[in-house]
Amino acid sequence: FTSAYTLSVTLENLTYVGTGDFTGTGNAAANVITGGAGNDTLRGGTGNDTIHGGDGDDTIAYAFGDGTDVLDGGLGLDTLDILGTAAANTVNAVVSGTALTSVMGLTPGGIERITLDLLAGVDSLSYGSTTSAVTVDLGAGTASGFTSIANIENVVGGSGNDTLADKAGVTNMLTGGGGNDTYFVHDTADVVIEAAGGGTDEVRSFANTYALANANVENLTFVGAGNFTGTGNASANTITGGAGSDTLSGGGGNDVLRGGAGNDALTGGAGFDVFVFAPSFGADTVADFDANPASGGQDEIDLVALGITNFAAQVHIDVGSFGGDAVLDTRVTIGAEIITLFSVTGVGANVVTQDDFILS
Repeated sequence: FTSAYTLSVTLENLTYVGTGDFTGTGNAAANVITGGAGNDTLRGGTGNDTIHGGDGDDTIAYAFGDGTDVLDGGLGLDTLDILGTAAANTVNAVVSGTALTSVMGLTPGGIERITLDLLAGVDSLSYGSTTSAVTVDLGAGTASGFTSIANIENVVGGSGNDTLADKAGVTNMLTGGGGNDTYFVHDTADVVIEAAGGGTDEVRSFANTYALANANVENLTFVGAGNFTGTGNASANTITGGAGSDTLSGGGGNDVLRGGAGNDALTGGAGFDVFVFAPSFGADTVADFDANPASGGQDEIDLVALGITNFAAQVHIDVGSFGGDAVLDTRVTIGAEIITLFSVTGVGANVVTQDDFILS
């Protein structure tokens, strides 16, 4: 009948038969702990326990080192609180749709709220066995299947189209798994990992400098403020800048570079690249335009968004020394906007023609 009770080492089962709220704690044995009609707080301990919340809004506490428990919240709005340790912890979770079906080998039944706090250490949350799309935001403390999460540094997605976001100011490791995954990063040091054949993936960067270090991540988009320096990899990347004066480099592969507004500096790198321009793009430069189709392909300038209907009247191409040296460059003028092409490769002095543009 007492409102709080802890089982001694020689007892296995605990049932509350009083009224009001109850705090019940098990021991190292395989306990059966049953709450009452109040708002109870129950913990089984290190054995493989069975816990019944009963009526009321109950809280079931579970810590690393506890056994493989059978949990039933019963009626009411019940909560499972999972607590880590100071060591490096890994929590394996499986969700179906938005519902958590398994966590750390536990199958929560009749539990509406699940919180996860892994405390100190470099800790990981893994959805490696999940086929549904999952969303994890380490900064907001939210994750699929959980009411809240805290003190987690690394996340592993499943085989769905996952969305994984870091926590600003913390170095995080985000691993997508299969599917077309989207990553939000605030820090240059954040690590994004994708395996080969893992879908078409995108990093959306709040950081003003970010490079796609993993060869299996295809796309990079700047979503922050100010100027951006974005660097691709050996894959076919799509790299998109923002409203500032950005510096974008494609690296290897057949890349698509979108500078956006501002005076951007674009470098395609190896491969046959496409440079995309939209209205009010500013005064941009392209460092390495390949206008030589004899090489098996060539770079192209995409003006589709500008709605060019009369190329000869709307697009003006000049050749001159626009880079402050004696080397001839090509300047493309469209209204008040200018594209300067440095180091143009091709045949002849004026190698850039209408054939080098995508208009529709």
